[in-house]
Amino acid sequence: MPPSPHHDRLSALRDRSAVDLAGLLGRVPALAEALDGHGPLGPHPAVRAAAVSRADRTLEHLAVLLASPRGIAMTVASLTAFETRLLVLAAFHGGRLSREQAVAEAGPSRALDQAAAVLADLLLAHPLDAHGEGLGLRPGVARPAPFPGIRVGEAFEHVSHADLHVLLDLLGVDEVPYRHA
Repeated sequence: MPPSPHHDRLSALRDRSAVDLAGLLGRVPALAEALDGHGPLGPHPAVRAAAVSRADRTLEHLAVLLASPRGIAMTVASLTAFETRLLVLAAFHGGRLSREQAVAEAGPSRALDQAAAVLADLLLAHPLDAHGEGLGLRPGVARPAPFPGIRVGEAFEHVSHADLHVLLDLLGVDEVPYRHA
């Protein structure tokens, strides 16, 4: 059974130096603000000011923030366009992207290695092997990956049941589901 997102991040944070942690918080200021009880992630339940004083905040609180859907989304929002494309490519391949797949789809370049290193530094991904080849997304990261295209829910938000019935009828669907389905 894979580790929970929180325990995965906590394990990875324990292997980080103070310089690495400072780089992470510098790249995603919303995490630092949340640990201080402010910003778009604060007050997060993990670091509510009433329950945890500033001096008592630990790596565990940061791990909870990093593993939360909003924390992941804020971290993803800090990525450059190329880093985001690599993340989406890994999510498209089920969360595991071999170096060969990445090179075949993105082309060989130093930017590819740098983007993979950034994803690892931000605890969004980890190398698939000891040589740093390939990329595996950490638990919970693939879900908020910003896939391009039109979100179906948003696209059909204002379509009436009758219009949906006509569209599905044109596609050859016999039974039209209820609107909420």
